[in-house]
Amino acid sequence: MKCIKCNNELPDNATFCNMCGQPIQSNYNNENNSSKKFLVILCVAILIVAVIGIIVMLTKKKDNNKPITTTEGISTEKVSTSEQEYNSSGIAKPSHPIVKIDTSNPTIIYEDESQRSKNIVFKKLFYMERNERYNYAYALLENNNDTMITAKIYINFYKGDQRIGSEQLYAQHIKPHTTFVADGTISFAEEYDRYDISIKGDIVSSVYHDVETEISKIKSDIDDRKNITATYLNETDKVVTYYANIIYYKNGEVVHVYDTISSSINPGDNAKFNFYATTQDGIDYDNYVVNIQSATYRDANY
Repeated sequence: MKCIKCNNELPDNATFCNMCGQPIQSNYNNENNSSKKFLVILCVAILIVAVIGIIVMLTKKKDNNKPITTTEGISTEKVSTSEQEYNSSGIAKPSHPIVKIDTSNPTIIYEDESQRSKNIVFKKLFYMERNERYNYAYALLENNNDTMITAKIYINFYKGDQRIGSEQLYAQHIKPHTTFVADGTISFAEEYDRYDISIKGDIVSSVYHDVETEISKIKSDIDDRKNITATYLNETDKVVTYYANIIYYKNGEVVHVYDTISSSINPGDNAKFNFYATTQDGIDYDNYVVNIQSATYRDANY
């Protein structure tokens, strides 16, 4: 320590300068008191900043839990990102119920100008309601081509002149000159002005087994709930996958259709088809026909 007057070196416990007589104790105390005051002020400042930060965080959390009011005055509760569902385009799916489709008189168009697509004849569309997340649609069609096809059926929704959404029904390995069913789930849930159905047929290159579909060879049973189970014997030496449909009639009119699959049936085994639509949808019918619309196969030792 040095004397502040004459700059003489002093011991730390000196109370006055032995050269000039300058008191030392009072100066040391002033410096010590100044340091203490600075530390107190710093601690108080840190405490104030921490309190302000906590208040801001609590206020923000409270605001996030409040309903959001749109410009039309409709209040909607906030949904966290983890709970919100998104479609393939990254747009949040609406939470309101799916709009029902009027199937009475749809407009039919074709995705391309090929005769193959135009040889697919649209017969009827069936729409089955399920819940607020998705419904089912089935289209009954006929393949009038001389070749096996895969059919893609699009239900396109419009607002004014703009297409605002599309859902796809699909059927694969359809034999020539066969009545078949294309099906798919419907999750479209926006308001629309109109819709149409577009059809596209593609050639299938895979081999298929030309199944005999006489009713006498397809054995079916109906349980107490009117569920239908059908069986068909694989009489080939191949492992076969069968694609089948059922057509329900009431007073000669088609009232519903349904399709299913029975895969990898070994030679000598029965393909089994379960049709449950009657129980779920309360279909009233007086007759039905089960068809095997196509079958693909592979060698048993493949």
